[in-house]
Amino acid sequence: MSSLTFSGYKRPDGRVGVRNHVLVVPTVICASVVAERIANAIGPTGAALPHLAGCGQLGPDRLLTHDTLAAYCGHPNVGAVVVVALGCEQVIAQHLANAARTAGKPATVIAIQSEGGTVRTTTRGIEIASAFASAATQRVQAVLGFDCPPLVPSATLIAQLSLKHRLPGLFPLSAYPRAGSLMSYGPSTEDAPRRAATYVDKILRGAKPGELPIEQPTKFELVINLKSARALGLTIPRSVLLRADEVIE
Repeated sequence: MSSLTFSGYKRPDGRVGVRNHVLVVPTVICASVVAERIANAIGPTGAALPHLAGCGQLGPDRLLTHDTLAAYCGHPNVGAVVVVALGCEQVIAQHLANAARTAGKPATVIAIQSEGGTVRTTTRGIEIASAFASAATQRVQAVLGFDCPPLVPSATLIAQLSLKHRLPGLFPLSAYPRAGSLMSYGPSTEDAPRRAATYVDKILRGAKPGELPIEQPTKFELVINLKSARALGLTIPRSVLLRADEVIE
């Protein structure tokens, strides 16, 4: 019996699901139709949770609705959550999203009043849910980053999210593993400015910029964050560690 297995979805909190739904949760009855439209638009992966509560509830009554919806958001058969709020209800949308995130699931909140009506909210919700559904279908196994300087200030947040979802992060810039992602391999960020200085020197000495040859990077660096590797349950071969320019313990 110990050899029996099944195809499931292991969640970051340790539980295992047999489905991988993108759950669309309305916080109030007024948002239920929008939630159903969003879920229906992404096919069988989508699942709406329409209900008649969330409006005019107080005390234990409101708490019961909140706890019930939050439990669905954290259910192992759910892979991601889209919370559809109206904007004036008693059930707090962000608390539902946080319940999903605590269970290791990506979650986002869209509000009908903030988006400017049900049509815009439906369109925006379909975009978000479709992205979640695509990731769920493909069973994302890693985060592959590109050389995009505007994202560098968010390196710590990206690292935290990738580790939370047990996804190794691979990037071309060393700022990412230094912020907590698994590793990087790319042109040295310290060597590039030095090489640029030689261009400045030549131009100041009279060279025409249009006649200077384009140089390719010549120095590359491999940075590995061993602490993140251990958190992900990964073992980096010694041969790779010996080649690394920097190993973060």
